[in-house]
Amino acid sequence: MDVVTHDWSKKNYLKLWMNVSMCVPTFLVVETLAGYKWNLATILVVVLLGSAIMGLLCGVMGVLGRRSQKNFVTLISDVFGHKYSKFFYFLRGLDCAGWYGINIAAATQLIINLIAIITGTKIGNVPYVFIFILLLVANAFIAQSSSKLQKLLTITLVVMAVGILMILINTGSQMVTKANFIANSPMLQTRDIIGSICVVAAYWNGFALNMFDFGRNAKTDKDAFWGNFVGIIIGMAAMAIIAAIFSIQAFITTGAYNWNLSHSLLYLSTSVPVHIFVVAIFLMFMISTNSVANYYPAIQCIKAIRNKSQVLINALIFLIVSSAITPFFLSSSTSEIAYYWINLCGTVLAPLLAVLICYVILQKQKIVKTSHYRWTYVGWTALYMGAEVITRSILSYLWLVSIIGIFLTIAIIYHNGKRQLDPLTPSED
Repeated sequence: MDVVTHDWSKKNYLKLWMNVSMCVPTFLVVETLAGYKWNLATILVVVLLGSAIMGLLCGVMGVLGRRSQKNFVTLISDVFGHKYSKFFYFLRGLDCAGWYGINIAAATQLIINLIAIITGTKIGNVPYVFIFILLLVANAFIAQSSSKLQKLLTITLVVMAVGILMILINTGSQMVTKANFIANSPMLQTRDIIGSICVVAAYWNGFALNMFDFGRNAKTDKDAFWGNFVGIIIGMAAMAIIAAIFSIQAFITTGAYNWNLSHSLLYLSTSVPVHIFVVAIFLMFMISTNSVANYYPAIQCIKAIRNKSQVLINALIFLIVSSAITPFFLSSSTSEIAYYWINLCGTVLAPLLAVLICYVILQKQKIVKTSHYRWTYVGWTALYMGAEVITRSILSYLWLVSIIGIFLTIAIIYHNGKRQLDPLTPSED
């Protein structure tokens, strides 16, 4: 993926987002929305609106990536300098390592459950650790080859289409009826809707930075923009349907919503063929998602921090970090802290989207200085994080407020600077 091809059409970006959207984070988002007892229509509207917000930003970044031919590592270094950029590389790397391990752990648990169903025996910790390490290393190995990854992306699209169709045929109509029956839509609050829309969008704050990278491959600006904009919407909609069906079935069976993908599958069906099919699908999506959204950007960050292109050593560092922090997400006593921390990474990274967009657009004008970008970022991020600390909760819409604030602040600085450079118009007698 380090090789720029300039041959990506809208279909390539659609394929990218369809695969990336099929992941544990998306499942967690939809499960959370289902936990509000919202019906399928409301969940889909929230997911689509949140995806459209991030799709717009990703589309713009894709176009700017194509025009500038710079990746996010280079752009951050241009704005913040080599020394301070390492802070953002570190956060982005941790963010990737956390989600990489979560996806691997979820896939491992699905395989363990499948083995338990087939054998009828309880599986201990040793097989779990063995499978986890095997998947951890195998995923990294596949991610090294862009050609293998492209083939995998194509295969998973075909399998996903068949899988969604089967789920809708078998349980779709029943779930729609049951979802509307258990829904409590009259209790919906506008504040909750807006906040949830922003939460859906915020889950892509980290990966969105890489749209500069993937945008470099686009054939045209239209391919870069519409491929990203439409791709994330379609991908999230497809996953939202599957995840909502899983979570609603879990609620009907247990009376409570379940945030564990492997447990939700058990509530959906005890059929061995169904489990084999779902595990196979998730394994393919897990590999492609981790390769594109987690492994690739993390290796970029490690390379930039160490200033060395040692592939094996950089990969080893990433795998060690990922396997070390994953248990914090699996333990019930530490998972809340771990998820808050990973959301905090997104909190710090989100305003970079606006800063880098402004920088690429205005850099040739040489009116806005790098110091202006830095202080604008620090100011809005401090306000954003300060509000969270004071309220002791994640105010999900504030990341979007900070992005809008950065756009407006840079626009004011630009227009003031341009006014000072323009020659004075002679006054008329």
